Amino acid sequence: MNTPSLKFIDVADFPIAIIHSSQMQLGDGQKIIDDLETLIAYGEKFVLIIEDGDPRHTRNTPELHEEDKARMQWLKANNARLNEVCPAIFSPTADPAIREQKMKQVAALSTALGVNFQVVENVDEVKTKLADVLK
Repeated sequence: MNTPSLKFIDVADFPIAIIHSSQMQLGDGQKIIDDLETLIAYGEKFVLIIEDGDPRHTRNTPELHEEDKARMQWLKANNARLNEVCPAIFSPTADPAIREQKMKQVAALSTALGVNFQVVENVDEVKTKLADVLK
């Protein structure tokens, strides 16, 4: 299967698509939105993994915060379209304490944005859930 050419999201293991957050720079927020639009148009089901990488990595400049806000607004406005092809967005988190904290955060995000966010221990856990999620 030929996967679409994307600007930022890694689709080397499609139907797993990965955002490597630790690699994000100013301007990548719009690239991610463009990539999600391309994946929606592609029409094949996939899951999205958002890898945080280094937990010390922060997006604490006003410009990066605005990009994050724009991406969240896009998710909220396009959740129905995204949910048709992306039934789940995963956040792998190895540290149990951080994982528990993230579970609370994603519960609120899932409700607010209408997107199925899940926190898992690692990417292998995503792979074991893949068949069920993509049904």
